[in-house]
Amino acid sequence: MENSTSSHPGVSDPIKKLLATDPLLQLYETTLHRRAEKTRKRERQLTRGEISLREFAAGQHYFGLHLKDREWVLREWAPNA
Repeated sequence: MENSTSSHPGVSDPIKKLLATDPLLQLYETTLHRRAEKTRKRERQLTRGEISLREFAAGQHYFGLHLKDREWVLREWAPNA
């Protein structure tokens, strides 16, 4: 199988550990690297490098329809509106 350690920095160690734990997954090493890269790319799109993924996900507590102090508050995300 192709060794992609240098082309996937930051992901190779967890994937190496996974492959060491379950050698049968070595058949899927390329797929695992590709999926990890897609995940990192999507995270960068969502957070724009400005906030953590955890902070992004917490947006549900701010945006949307919420009852606060016996009043309904509706907040929408509308950039450039």
